[in-house]
Amino acid sequence: MPESGVNVSFLTKLNFFIRKNSTRNRRFILVAGGGTTARNYISGGRGVVHKINNDDLDWLGIHSTRLNAHLLRTIFRDIAHPRIIENYERKIFNPNESVIIAGGWKPGWSTDYCAAFLAKDYDAHLIVNLSNIYYVFTKDPKKFPDAVRIEKTTWDYYETLIGTKWTPGLSTPFDPIASQLAKKAGLSVIVTKGDDFANLQHLIDGDPFKGSVITPFEVTPAFYDRNYYFGKHKSGTSRLHESKNAMVQASRFLAAWGLEISDDALLLAKKDVKSFIVRGDITNLPFDNKEFDMVVTFNVLEHIERSKLHHTAEEVNRIARKHVLHKLHTPDNVLFAALNGRDVSRLSVYNKGFWNELFSSLPNSRILERNFHLPRVIETVYLLEKTK
Repeated sequence: MPESGVNVSFLTKLNFFIRKNSTRNRRFILVAGGGTTARNYISGGRGVVHKINNDDLDWLGIHSTRLNAHLLRTIFRDIAHPRIIENYERKIFNPNESVIIAGGWKPGWSTDYCAAFLAKDYDAHLIVNLSNIYYVFTKDPKKFPDAVRIEKTTWDYYETLIGTKWTPGLSTPFDPIASQLAKKAGLSVIVTKGDDFANLQHLIDGDPFKGSVITPFEVTPAFYDRNYYFGKHKSGTSRLHESKNAMVQASRFLAAWGLEISDDALLLAKKDVKSFIVRGDITNLPFDNKEFDMVVTFNVLEHIERSKLHHTAEEVNRIARKHVLHKLHTPDNVLFAALNGRDVSRLSVYNKGFWNELFSSLPNSRILERNFHLPRVIETVYLLEKTK
């Protein structure tokens, strides 16, 4: 809340934004912060009683968040769950509503930490932190002209900027204790300006956006090294070779090629596979328009940054003449996840509503079939048909 009071203009835009997206099968958990209200109460308390313990300072902040949460609950009353989350031991199971509202819980827990806890509890892999800035900087850009804007970073580096200690009323893009939980849980956080709703729409739709992305690891082609493929990577994950196996089987009957971004994977590939693999990046495919009758991706799109998803899906469509098949990892694949564990290189694990909308928005194609082979607890599959 700004110094001038409730920001009606912002809340009106937020109301429109959430309602518009909730009609597109998107669901939101909104965690209200204390903001200026909390800082004013903390400052006021310190101004009268100079020595206040951290618990009392935290409670001033917690009640400020709950007041803000109740305002949000009032605005979204008809589409929000009736209970505001204030006790995080009381999980809301199988909610039907499009919106869940949460406030602060107890001393020592900032609302950033609450958001990270909820993301972990509800198996949401991404937190969008609405701030008053588009980007995280290496230091305060208002004080230091040489401050460098950060578009992508890891939790390890972010901790070097903000430290590891929490104090009530601390103002950082994402606080230190919450950062430690997000790092441990393998969560990604996007920090961006909260009042630019056009930019937020780009972010949600999988288009390029302005904002800082903080991830557990730096996922580049170098991430997929020998240790990754042998299950010894520091991320604790390993990668299946199902796409290569399927490609080799197909090549016995058809003219088939595979694409690989990792130099280590190419070195590790068997001799009967190497001749069918091309070094390249799915975001910029080295093939001509409509070069292939069918293009297949096996558990690839979830490894692409959200801001590149729409472009990537269009790029795959570009080289297909008849059909595109995407096998994806989604939150519905609970049995697959239980058997294979969590892979932090999956940057874009989203529900079927997100993928339905993304694939439906692609020009010159339509969704022909979904989940036509195995149940969704194991895999999520989309078959697209080119219309032009």
